[in-house]
Amino acid sequence: MAKLHIIYDVSDDAEEIIKIVEDHVNLQTDETVIFELLQRKMQLAFDEGRKFQQQLSIQSSNKDSILHKVEI
Repeated sequence: MAKLHIIYDVSDDAEEIIKIVEDHVNLQTDETVIFELLQRKMQLAFDEGRKFQQQLSIQSSNKDSILHKVEI
């Protein structure tokens, strides 16, 4: 069975996270701000992955029966 491997370029997100962590280390950014930013970024990536997964399962002629039944 063929596998599809999707790679998302996160270089911009990584740079932003590094900058915020550096600001935190230099006592310029509160820890809660960093946690909120990371939560938003990870949730967005998860949501986008789910949307893509759903699109693939809807458009593909070879449907995974479990994904198709629960409509993930």
